[in-house]
Parts: sequence; structure tokens; C-alpha cells
Amino acid sequence: MRIARVFFDVHMGKNFKGLMSIAHKAGIRPEAEDDCYLVFINSATTKFKILVGNKYLVYHDNNSRKIALDAIRFLPEAFKGQAFSFDAALRKSIESKINPSITGGK
Repeated sequence: MRIARVFFDVHMGKNFKGLMSIAHKAGIRPEAEDDCYLVFINSATTKFKILVGNKYLVYHDNNSRKIALDAIRFLPEAFKGQAFSFDAALRKSIESKINPSITGGK
């Protein structure tokens, strides 16, 4: 799985169809790509929604705390268990800062 696109300043009241509409306007067809994530982040960067292909919608509310945007690239890690866990992406982000070789950095 990969992150195909991140959209910022998205109203979190949008449902599945509303988010699909945003993707279509950007020229992305999630229904044709089951192996990608589309991430939609609100303007305060405290909440996000993820579309996985055209099947799943995940919502995360960070309780009014800013989301660490560098952790977004590790969202695929958040799906490794039975339930979605943003903490897994945050952990990977922190580990990559401590040990850059985790992500191929120097």
C-alpha cells in the first residue's frame, strides 16, 4: 500500500461520497486503485480521514492536538494490526528521526 495523495484544509463533515468527489476533481480515481491511500486533513491539522481504495474510510481525531505531519507517510504501518492505530505511524516517525537508516536516510 502507498499514499497516493494528501489533501489539506478538508472539512471533516464530508462523507465517503464527498471525499471521493474531492479525489475525482483532482483527477484521482480511488475506485480504480485498491492499493493506495488518500489522506484528507482538516485545516487545524487535528483530524484526518483516509480512503483506502473505494472500500474503507478511516477517521482519526487527535483530540485537538496537532497531528505530526511527518508521521503521515507511515500511515500504512498503522494498519498492521487488527484495528487502525495512528500510534504505529507516530512510533515509526520517531524511530526514523533517531535512526535515519530505517527509512533509507543518512
